[in-house]
This record gives sequence, C-alpha cells and structure tokens, in this order.
Amino acid sequence: MGELDAARIAPRPVLARRPPARPVYARELADLIVSTIEGGYILARAYNDPYVMVRLLKQFRQYLELLFEDAGAAGKSARA
Repeated sequence: MGELDAARIAPRPVLARRPPARPVYARELADLIVSTIEGGYILARAYNDPYVMVRLLKQFRQYLELLFEDAGAAGKSARA
C-alpha cells in the first residue's frame, strides 16, 4: 500500500471509534474540507478579505462538532 493509499483510508478508523450523529462517509468529509478551503481561498481573494477563510473554517469546525458531538458535551456552549 502506497503513502497516498494510506492517507485515503486514515479517517475510517476515526469514524468507527467515534460514530457521527448522522450518516457520513470519510470521503465526503474530505471533499467538504478541501472544497471549503479552496472556495474560501477564492472568495478571500475576490473580496480582498482574508477573514472569509476564518469564517468558513469556523463554520466547518462547528459542523464537525455537531456531527461528532458526545452525549456529555451536549450542554457545552458554542465557541465564539
């Protein structure tokens, strides 16, 4: 197995250890983060606003926190 192949399957054990609240595939999550970063870069350049990327990555992080939220963490407040 090559290095690239190992990188493709690396998220699957994480999904097995910490099942998401909704059905999702590791490949879809990988595509989402790549498109978020690439799209954020394009928008940041187009609007001449580097904080576009910051806002998009915060939203992605919040999505992941909701997707993989523990039952005990449900009462925690959202991060700013």
